[in-house]
Amino acid sequence: MRSARIAFARWFATAFVPRFFPLVNPLMCRVLRSPLHELVDWYVTVVRFQGVRSGKTYEVPFTFHRLAGDQASARTVECMTSRRSV
Repeated sequence: MRSARIAFARWFATAFVPRFFPLVNPLMCRVLRSPLHELVDWYVTVVRFQGVRSGKTYEVPFTFHRLAGDQASARTVECMTSRRSV
């Protein structure tokens, strides 16, 4: 049973997620700019930045949560992405 869960998790992370996020991200950005933003703005935000070489503006929605504890945790943001970090 455990191997089936691991196989599903691998498939989900490598096949499903990379195809799913490009479809959801523009939709989530639109929702956050609309009057419906109150449905998700308590845990989703959009980071907007400009590409250094291309000058193109990118918008990336991400979920966030505050960690319980000290004051420093109120400034901590944890993100999950389908890309590998360096």
